[in-house]
Amino acid sequence: MTGKMRTAAVLLASLWASCAQAALVVSTSATSNVSCSGGVCTVTAANAVLNAHDLMVSLAHGDTTLLSGSMAQDIEFDIPVHWTSAHRLALDSYRTIAFTQPVISEGAGGLTITTNDGGTGGDFIFSGKGRVAFWNLSSSLIINGVSYTLVGNIATLASDIASVPSGNYALASDYDASADGTYDHTPIPTVLSGVFEGLGNSILHLSIDSGHGLFFGITGAGRDVTLVGEVLKLPSGGSINVGGFASANGGIISNVNLVGGLVSVMGPATIGALAGYSNATIERSHASMRVSCRAFCYVGGLVGENSGGSVTLSGAAGSVGAMNNSKVGGLIGFNHGGIVSLSSAMGAVTAGNTADSKNTGIETMAGGLVGDNEGQIKQSYATGAVRAGSGVRHPSNHVWVGGLAGNSVVGLVINSYATGSVSVGDQGYVGGFAGAGGLGISGTSKSYSAGAISVTTGSSLIGGFVGDDTGSPAPSAATYWDLDTSGISDPSKGAGNISNDPGITGLTTAQLQSGLPSGFDPAIWGESPGINNGMPYLLALPPH
Repeated sequence: MTGKMRTAAVLLASLWASCAQAALVVSTSATSNVSCSGGVCTVTAANAVLNAHDLMVSLAHGDTTLLSGSMAQDIEFDIPVHWTSAHRLALDSYRTIAFTQPVISEGAGGLTITTNDGGTGGDFIFSGKGRVAFWNLSSSLIINGVSYTLVGNIATLASDIASVPSGNYALASDYDASADGTYDHTPIPTVLSGVFEGLGNSILHLSIDSGHGLFFGITGAGRDVTLVGEVLKLPSGGSINVGGFASANGGIISNVNLVGGLVSVMGPATIGALAGYSNATIERSHASMRVSCRAFCYVGGLVGENSGGSVTLSGAAGSVGAMNNSKVGGLIGFNHGGIVSLSSAMGAVTAGNTADSKNTGIETMAGGLVGDNEGQIKQSYATGAVRAGSGVRHPSNHVWVGGLAGNSVVGLVINSYATGSVSVGDQGYVGGFAGAGGLGISGTSKSYSAGAISVTTGSSLIGGFVGDDTGSPAPSAATYWDLDTSGISDPSKGAGNISNDPGITGLTTAQLQSGLPSGFDPAIWGESPGINNGMPYLLALPPH
C-alpha cells in the first residue's frame, strides 16, 4: 500500500538515527565490505553494503543469513526485498534491525529475526514504508528464538487468541477490514497475555459500533501495526474503558499508530485513541484521530488514563473533546501517578459547554498535553489550542485550563513547553502553561509557554504561565512566558494569584529567541532560527 501516512515515522526515524552509526545496509549499491560464502554473508568492515539483487539471487538458491557482527552492529533495509523460493532469510544483528522498505516472502520462504546478538538496547523497528509480509500463512517466522503463528485477518486472530491467549501471533500482511462490515462487539474479546506482532503492516477501515476497541485488553505485548481510518462508536453509557487499539493495557504497546478515523463515546468513560486505560508501558506510538465524549469522561488523544504507567516517545495530533466535569488532554486525560517523557500533542482540546447556574460541583480540567497531571512529565511539549466552554457560573464550579496541563497541583513537570492558545468562556484558573500547579523542584521547573491567553467573561485567576501557583514562591523554578504572544504583557502577572511571583519571568519573543533562558540546560535545550520559530526546543524531541 502506498503512503501509509505514518505520522509517527519521525519518532521512529529519530530512534533509528540515534542508534545507527555503522550498519550492514541492503540497498541498490554494489556489495562492499561483505563476504558471502555457503549462504552466510558476513561483514568485514564497519560500513557494509549488500546489493539487494545479490541477496535475492542468494535466496533463490538457498537459505541465506546476514550477520552484522560487532563491526557493523545493525542491519538496515533501504530497498524492497522479495523472494519466491521456500528458502529462509535469517537476519542476525549485533543490535538493531531497521526496516525502511518492505521485505516480502512471496512463496513459502521463512524469516528469522535476531537482535542484540552480542549487543544491548537494540530492537527491530519499522519506519517509512518498512514492513514484513508473507503471502503464505504456512511460512515460518521466528523472532529472537520464538516462533509466531501467521494470521491474515481479524477473525482468525480472535479465534487463535481465544484458544491460546498466551500465544505469539503476527499479521502476515496489510488487511482491509471493510470486508468484515461493522462489528457490534469488541473484535478480539479475549485478553491477550502473549504477543501480537504487526510486522509494520496496516489494518484499514476497521468499524466498531458497540465495542471497546480492537483488543479488549493486553497484558502481554502489542506492537508494530498501523490502524488507518478506524471508526469506533459506543452509544451506550457506563464507566468503561474505550481505546482504538485496546480498551486497557497492562503490558507493552510499542510502535502502534492510529491514522485518521474517530473514537466517539456517549460516556461516562475513560477514552483514548490508542488505549482507554493503561497502567503499564506505551512507547513509540502515535495517534492522529478525533476523540470525543458526550458526557463526563477522562479523554486523551492517546490515552484516557495513565495510572502509574509510562508513556514515552509517543504523540497525538487529533482533536479531543468532552463535556464538563471531564479531564481532557491532547495526549492523556488523567496522568494518575504515571510518567510521560519525550512525548508531544498537537491537536485542539475542548472541554465543556453545558454548565450553568443550576449545575453545581462541576470540575473541568483541560490541557494541551494532559488534563490532570498527578504524575511526572519530562521533556515533552504541546502545541494545540485549548478551550474550556462557557457556563461555570456557580461558585462551586471550577475549571482549570493550561497550554500543557489543566491541573498539576501534585504533579511534577520539568523541561517542557506549550505554545498553543488557551481560552475560557467564563471564570476559571487559566495559564499559558498550567491552570494550577506548584513551582520549583517538587513542581514545575525549566519550562515555558508562548500561547495567547483569553477569558471571554467572568472573574478568573489568569497568569502568563500559571493561573494558580499553589506552592511556596520558588525563585529557582526557571519558568517563563512570552510577554508578546500571550497578550499578558504585565511582567507582574506570571501567576494569577501571586503578583511578581519570583518563580516566573516574563520575556519578550525577541528575548526568548535570542538565547536559552537562564536555568535551561544546553544539553537538553537547543535554539535555532529555523526550528520552532526560533524559540527553545528539546534536542531529543525536535518539533515536526
